[in-house]
Amino acid sequence: MYQHLHLLLMLLFPRLDERIDWSKDHHPLEQELRQLFPDAPVGVRFADALIRVRLKTGDDRILHAEVQAQATDEGEFTGRVFIYNYRSREQFSLPVESLVILGDDNPNWRPTKHVERHDYSATTFEFEPVKLLDWANRKDELRQHQNPMALFVLAHLEAQRTHGDDQERARVKLDLLLRLAARKLDGDETRQ
Repeated sequence: MYQHLHLLLMLLFPRLDERIDWSKDHHPLEQELRQLFPDAPVGVRFADALIRVRLKTGDDRILHAEVQAQATDEGEFTGRVFIYNYRSREQFSLPVESLVILGDDNPNWRPTKHVERHDYSATTFEFEPVKLLDWANRKDELRQHQNPMALFVLAHLEAQRTHGDDQERARVKLDLLLRLAARKLDGDETRQ
């Protein structure tokens, strides 16, 4: 699993990827994730993942990954990212890096901060999202990229593009499968 995390960060969040000590164990925090919102209905998860990693400096960091596939109410979304960030910080007493991936098809929807203003105080929380749509003009680069996660980004973009066109979608799927096979991954990696 962490090989995939490493590949994903390398492609989408390279500055962070370079700072992580990949020789150390990384710990998923699924149980702790549920504790952040104990009142949420069973099976409902708002944050996609919490993972504890070790940086090359020796410091630990919590990664909060949030994937949003559809444009939604910006205040609700940024508020949710903010809440998970501060609740994670409170729970683990460690710095939290919120990694936001926007997979929607609206080029104008790009939330980057949550702001709360009151009479005598204000809170501003900022994050730098990755917008998969930004890769739409770089499909050739994704096709040729050595990182297999590039094919997942390409698959997402092609799924959006071919919505409602079954014949084109089948052609694209075959092309993606052939490109994945050409990477000569072992059987388990290919299945995952």
